[in-house]
Amino acid sequence: MTKDIFVKELTPFLLKNVKTVDDMIPLLGKSVGALWEMVLPTISGGKYKFVDANGYDFSDGTEAKTSSIRAKPNKPGGNSYSGLITNVANYKGKFKTGDLRVAVQNAPAKRVDFFLIPAEDLPFLAAGAVGPYQDDNPYPGSLPRIPVSYNIKTDAYGPKIAKYQVDLETVAA
Repeated sequence: MTKDIFVKELTPFLLKNVKTVDDMIPLLGKSVGALWEMVLPTISGGKYKFVDANGYDFSDGTEAKTSSIRAKPNKPGGNSYSGLITNVANYKGKFKTGDLRVAVQNAPAKRVDFFLIPAEDLPFLAAGAVGPYQDDNPYPGSLPRIPVSYNIKTDAYGPKIAKYQVDLETVAA
């Protein structure tokens, strides 16, 4: 995800919610994923804190994720673009325990879109299920991830993920 589109989207909320320069310093120089993890509690007004625990990122049990929609269509000249929300489970197949707060850099639309995905829906959305763990084969399948499709002509996400699309205030609340 390119940082400039992401930072432009967050700037109004950062200016409103970051009270001092000392609050801003930890956000500078971070990767997009780390910035998203650090900025969500700020935008929420401090409703939760970043804790980086096993299965969730925040004190309310939720998890931050970033993803990107590819800049090139799936087929030359087509309207459909794809992306993946990765690491929704570990290599043993254990899904994240909290809801996902997702920021998706939509390259074709030149914006960031937001999704709030309930933890209980992860097994139904995920592809690439992991098989049983074995000592001689610790990675028996591909890690579960959520495929995301976007149609530039209709400016809409695929039906599997579209119902989870929200605005920034909602994903951060």
